[in-house]
This record gives sequence, structure tokens and C-alpha cells, in this order.
Amino acid sequence: RKILETKTQQLLSSSLSSGNGVMRKVLIIGDSTVDYNFMTTPLKEIFDNDVIDLQFVGTRGDTDKKHEGRSGWKYSDYAGNSRKLTKVLIAGITNVPSFGSIYSNNDSTWLCQEVNVNAGTGYLKFEKIDGVNEMLTSGTLLKVSGSGDSSVNYSGASIDEGNPFYNPTTATFDIQHYLTQTNQTLGNGDWIFFQLGINDVFSIQTLLEAKNKVDSIMTDINSFISNIHGFNSNIRIGFSITIPPANQDGFGANYGLGQLSELYKKTGLLELQSRLIETFDNDTSRANNIFLISNHANIDMVYNIPKEDVQVNSRNTTTISMSVNGVHPTTTGYAQIADMYAGIIKFFS
Repeated sequence: RKILETKTQQLLSSSLSSGNGVMRKVLIIGDSTVDYNFMTTPLKEIFDNDVIDLQFVGTRGDTDKKHEGRSGWKYSDYAGNSRKLTKVLIAGITNVPSFGSIYSNNDSTWLCQEVNVNAGTGYLKFEKIDGVNEMLTSGTLLKVSGSGDSSVNYSGASIDEGNPFYNPTTATFDIQHYLTQTNQTLGNGDWIFFQLGINDVFSIQTLLEAKNKVDSIMTDINSFISNIHGFNSNIRIGFSITIPPANQDGFGANYGLGQLSELYKKTGLLELQSRLIETFDNDTSRANNIFLISNHANIDMVYNIPKEDVQVNSRNTTTISMSVNGVHPTTTGYAQIADMYAGIIKFFS
């Protein structure tokens, strides 16, 4: 019952009429929390009823809700030539493979890099770590090591394309190359948002490993800033403070004991959140068109997370509502993130 730490913050507020007649373009670069229109859908709904005309830039998603979100991707994937991940659709699975489990298929070996499964149905993402053959279009994955069913049947496999921001001539992230290749434009006052971090720090086990990983992330972030502002210093760049996870129930549903919610929070995630705040939460950064989006402070990861009614234990038929996803919110959670994007776009219109 003592004050541990205090911090003075500014609360920024704008009128509903702010930005009347202004058109802004928004490019959201991210992971699975951006993919499948998760972010652009609620953000579009907000600005459909606003005086600002918001237009989305990207090569993925619906025509009016474009984005650059890719499940399982990291800061490092967008900084370089990326990994190639294969997504498989599953249904009826009993024990879900955890992050880091290894399976074989078509004489190649595959590392599980993302799990998004509810009630035995959803998708897994794998990275090929050995072999030359791609995953069969449909078939069975056989466990080599880790947790999960010994065999996993899947229907449909698709490959994520490479990094569209990668310029093979310079071997770097290049926003001008991206815009030229995709026939799109960004100008003064437009926004580029990065919503990443979960996959970067998810499997970290120690504080030293966390520090080293976040050092690498900050190097990538600084390269993004340098490239974008080298192209146009009046483009606004926003970095989402990576959202917290669900509780251990959600982690248990997705990863068994292969990953722990508390360990994830207190090692890699906390280090990344802290470093972003320490580096960019200042007037100098904002004056240089670099902003933080406080999604971690607004999202409700207790109630706005996928849940199911489950039996409390094998001897008691009473049911309770329990989290069944470790890191992905529901549509209401994504709407809360969109609220934070909308606020900063509106204020700096």
C-alpha cells in the first residue's frame, strides 16, 4: 500500500469536427493481429462516420480495408527477406501442437511458429527447417517432437508470400520500392503503423535473451524510421505498444505447458514495452513524427478474449467461462485497439 512509481502524462483531446475535409492514408504493417482485416475493419467503421476521409494502403485484405498484416511475422521479417511460412487449416484436433513443436510432412521437417485454434478448429503456421519439398496441399502432419497430437490432419495449405518491402538491390526495407512496386502513394501527414512484437519475444526464456532480442528489434525499428523519413520526413510513423496476453487458461488451451503466460509477460514482452516507452515517449520523438499507440493500456484481455464454457474439473459438472486463446483478442478487443489508432489520427489530423 505504498506508491511504487509515478509518471506524469498528457491527456490529448480533439473535437469531433477536427480534421473536417482532411484525407489521410493509413498503412498498417503487422502480424496476425492485423491480418484478415482484424484492424482495418473496426478502424474503417469509426471513420465511416467521421469528418476525416481515411483511406487504407496495402496489398492484403478487402478492397476498402487494405493492410500489410501477416500471421506469425516479426519485426525482423519486415526488415529482411522474411521467412516463408505455410498455413494449414485444421479441425477436430484434440491436443493442439504448441509453439516450437516439430512435425514432418512430404519428407520435410516443419517447426510450428503460430497457433490459432479454438475448440479444435483453426489454423497452424509452420516454417520449413529441413528438406526441399513443400507441404502437401492436404494431408497429415506427423509429430517429431514437442506437444500436440501425434498426427494432425489438415485440409488446405497456403504459403505466405515474401516481404513486399524488401528491396533486393539494397537488401533492406524500402518504403519507396514498396510504393513503386505496388503502385500506391503516401504523402505529407499520412500514417504508417507497425503492430508487431508478439512473435519476436514470445518464446524468450531469460531476461538476458530478452534484452538481446529487444536490442535487435530497436535496430530494425530505427532502420524503418530512417528509410521512411528519408523518403518523406512528413509521414507519421506509429508503433503499437505490444498488447498483453490472456491468462494461463488461454495459454493452456493453445500451448499446453509449452508456453507460460506469466513468463512471456515478465521477460520478453515487458522488456519490449519498456524499451518502446523509454525511447519514443517524449516530445522530441513526437516532433519528429514518431508516435506510440498505447494499445496495451486500452485493451481488455480479461473479457475481450475468446472464451468457452468448460467444466470446472472432471468431478464437477459446473461450468465456467474460460479463456481459450493466448494472444488474440475478439472483435471487441480489436475495436479497442482501433479506438487508440483513431484517437491519434484524429488529434494530429
